[in-house]
Amino acid sequence: MKALGISRSIEFSPNSENKDSFILHAVGDVLQQKGMDVSYLTENEFLSSSIEGVDLIFTMGRDARTVECLEKFEKKGILVVNPASGIRNSERFRLSELFLKERIPIPRTKLLESILEQADVTWPYPVWIKRGDGCAQVKDDVQLCGNAIEANAALAGFRRRGIERAVVSEHLKGDLVKFYGVLGTPFFSWNYPDFSKSKFGLEEKNGPVQGYRFNVDKMKEVCDKAADILQIPVYGGDCIVAADGTFKIIDFNDWPSFSSCRDEAAHAIASYIIKTYERNKKRPEFNT
Repeated sequence: MKALGISRSIEFSPNSENKDSFILHAVGDVLQQKGMDVSYLTENEFLSSSIEGVDLIFTMGRDARTVECLEKFEKKGILVVNPASGIRNSERFRLSELFLKERIPIPRTKLLESILEQADVTWPYPVWIKRGDGCAQVKDDVQLCGNAIEANAALAGFRRRGIERAVVSEHLKGDLVKFYGVLGTPFFSWNYPDFSKSKFGLEEKNGPVQGYRFNVDKMKEVCDKAADILQIPVYGGDCIVAADGTFKIIDFNDWPSFSSCRDEAAHAIASYIIKTYERNKKRPEFNT
């Protein structure tokens, strides 16, 4: 059985290139231990290569062209984790739409269909202004704005960069909790952020951790539901836990680096891949 791992391009892995590479290869190592023939390609190599004889693909790629190619492999019956549909759904605007529709607990949020709209909100500032067409690639893609002037200046910056849509969310007070999971497995891990390892230093905006108690099983249940809605079985993100123990998701990502729980996550991801592949083999359409 042949498995192909696709790494994430540098522009989609700001300050995390090595950590992303480590988890991809950790998963590949487990798959090899299970008897699979594993090879790797970068996103650029994947787009320029003629690939044949692959049984499954595990990918951290986010480039739109990569997603299109992955979708073609899926149509041929090849398992792709995370699937193309999930990678598309992880774009901030689409993700927020789905969470609002399915009542996933998130902050009060305003979706700006056109970046020409003003950032008028009905709740007090500060608010977060986030690019809507993908994940954060540079620090200015996510900005905490203290008033309407700052918010509209952030939107003006998006316009200059050709970003068409944005998401405005209220700033919540509470503990920032980072979470990691693999859908359909017992695996779920959480931790408080290490500010020294932050991509852009934004976690510090939430202030010192208070250690508010919360129900981890409930958080896993909500995050698994969110992952199922988005079709992102390998996931991670951030929650804000309030003083009363309630929490809301403020970020949700397709295949994070799992740097705080890499070994355990690698085994869970590999287990998910193998079980899903074996289950799909039993479906008639998978073998057509």
